[in-house]
Amino acid sequence: MNRPLSVIGQLQERFRRNDLEGILELLSPDVSWIFYAPSVVPYAGSYQGHEGFRRWWEDLKRIGDKHFELKQTITEGEMVVAVAHLRARVIATGRSFEYELVQTYRVVDNQVTEVRQYFDSSSVVAALGGG
Repeated sequence: MNRPLSVIGQLQERFRRNDLEGILELLSPDVSWIFYAPSVVPYAGSYQGHEGFRRWWEDLKRIGDKHFELKQTITEGEMVVAVAHLRARVIATGRSFEYELVQTYRVVDNQVTEVRQYFDSSSVVAALGGG
């Protein structure tokens, strides 16, 4: 199996288990974790390093009952592109949302050094009560 793809598979499995420390083992100490969305989305923004990822992890907790389904991956060298589907519920409002997303991962020396997520955030903003 392609090594970057194997690392991303391990990362996804640790996310499913809510294994924060296990996830951090796969992230470079200076990882760049970027989610493009309006600032009203709790987990939007740019997070740097392990401490930044821990802040993102806490921000993500405002969204409950998450179901992430990986649909397709494409690998080229140290890059992995993942197409996925997310369904979730906002704890504060009880409203649900879902969207398709694309994530890009850079894997160097068996550690994730960069993640970028691209998605249409309108359903999240509406579930948060903003639209």
